[in-house]
Amino acid sequence: MSLCLYRPRQRPQVYWLSTTIVLTVMVAGVIEFFARISHPVDENGLPAIKFSKSITLFHSAAQSGDLIFRRGRSLISRAVLSADGHSEFSHVGIVFASNRAVWVIHAKPPENGALGGVVSEPLDVFLGVSEASAAALYRPNNSRAADLAASFALGYAHTHVPFDSDFDLSTSREMYCTEMVWRAYRRAGLDLVTPKHDEKYLLPSKIQRSPHLHLVKEIREEESGQ
Repeated sequence: MSLCLYRPRQRPQVYWLSTTIVLTVMVAGVIEFFARISHPVDENGLPAIKFSKSITLFHSAAQSGDLIFRRGRSLISRAVLSADGHSEFSHVGIVFASNRAVWVIHAKPPENGALGGVVSEPLDVFLGVSEASAAALYRPNNSRAADLAASFALGYAHTHVPFDSDFDLSTSREMYCTEMVWRAYRRAGLDLVTPKHDEKYLLPSKIQRSPHLHLVKEIREEESGQ
């Protein structure tokens, strides 16, 4: 299927996003410092409340093609949340379930020496204590499209499509998290959202509010210890 070109590369928009992220990271660093003072942490410096019980519930409920959103703990995640303003989640991936194993396929930025790009990770890694403080599982109303999208996403992971640091929707050679989800479903015949011609990039809230999805399960850190 051919892909429409929604906009040419516009470097000023990328600079604007980069500036926003840098400023937000600085502010988030101060917030994180005071948060660590006021909230208990474990021996590794991580929040004491863990997702173990909730991850089990997600594992039993997840189906191939489901979208799993998470609110990350990193400074980059805080920057995304600040830039979005309409969602409590900073990242999203597609579930691939096979033989009782549940994997999450997602596009991650380069970090800690890793190249980044589209990867597949076990659900408990994607929602690990160092990665998530909240999560939600959404399911498309079209089950056939869900199965196809999961297969397409797995193909992106196998070919290790690079991460799109330019946040450019006009090419599929590189992808960022919401772009990967959108493209996989679009190839499957379901357009979760329709980006506007002047839209700079797709944020998590845009995907989350798609009329083609419904909420299956949601957890937050304060609930996971129950």
